[in-house]
Amino acid sequence: MHPVPRFLALTVPLVALAATATEYFVAPNGNDADPGTREQPWLTTGKANATLQPGDTATFPDGTYPGVIEPAASGTEAAPITYRAATPRAVVLSGGKASSGKDLCVFLKGRSHIVLSGFQLLPERGGWFLWEGTSHCVMRDSHMEKATGQWAPAHLQDCHYNRFENLEAWRAISVDANGHVGGNMFQLFASTHNVLQNNLFADNDPDGDGVQLSMAGNIAIDNRFHANLLFGGRPGMATIRYAWPAAATDTGVRSALRTPDQANTLLPDQFAANLDGAPQFADLAADDYRLQPGSPAIDTGRPRYCRKVTGPDPRIAQVEK
Repeated sequence: MHPVPRFLALTVPLVALAATATEYFVAPNGNDADPGTREQPWLTTGKANATLQPGDTATFPDGTYPGVIEPAASGTEAAPITYRAATPRAVVLSGGKASSGKDLCVFLKGRSHIVLSGFQLLPERGGWFLWEGTSHCVMRDSHMEKATGQWAPAHLQDCHYNRFENLEAWRAISVDANGHVGGNMFQLFASTHNVLQNNLFADNDPDGDGVQLSMAGNIAIDNRFHANLLFGGRPGMATIRYAWPAAATDTGVRSALRTPDQANTLLPDQFAANLDGAPQFADLAADDYRLQPGSPAIDTGRPRYCRKVTGPDPRIAQVEK
């Protein structure tokens, strides 16, 4: 008997893995007792959360979906678990109560290699997402708006090597028990080596402190912020809170807020090509996110054209290439 060549033995697990990857479907008219095929989709995100295994994909046709994306398993580097909108920006996640007890659209805890793509996060109450102890997860090509009641509607805690790209985070408001408006739109705590690229964070608490990005102390290090637009309600408003290098601060207050331009100068290894200024969307009331002439975001990231469409949920916006 001849020994099995080494290269043949190595290919067997890969072939077996590819054969088990499945695309499932979730739809507003589905049924969780069905097999989750295109013709017989599931109804809830909860069914997808409980079922998806490494390599699997859950595809959501156009519509509005209550509940929380909260996968029960992690993916792998070779076989991530993917949640995707069939039509980018035409799928609304309206959120619900996560296992953390918070009202969210997405909750990842201790998960890795999860991909989220093409959604609108429009919570009926609460925040957009909370990630705790995640690594190598990706959120891309999504729109987030009108979070309420949470200090940081987008929050990372002890998260590393994740990526956020081509997101729009817009108009989050937090009002405390005394009626004070405040909050941080995107907050990183004890999180390192994450990348935020080509995102738009704007008009978070414009009548409060206007913080768009907050990183806690010296423990949110080695993250990268490239070509993001951060706007706090008026041009020149400082929107980034971080423990800036003591030698580079002009006030001696290391946690002072800085503008995107100042951040690009103070920490060029972490901040590059970030912009300040109103994005100047064409018509927010009509969910038309085209950029008007003169917008500082033109030609600085991936162009977007979203228009309002008729249907049972007027918040659904459809991308036109």
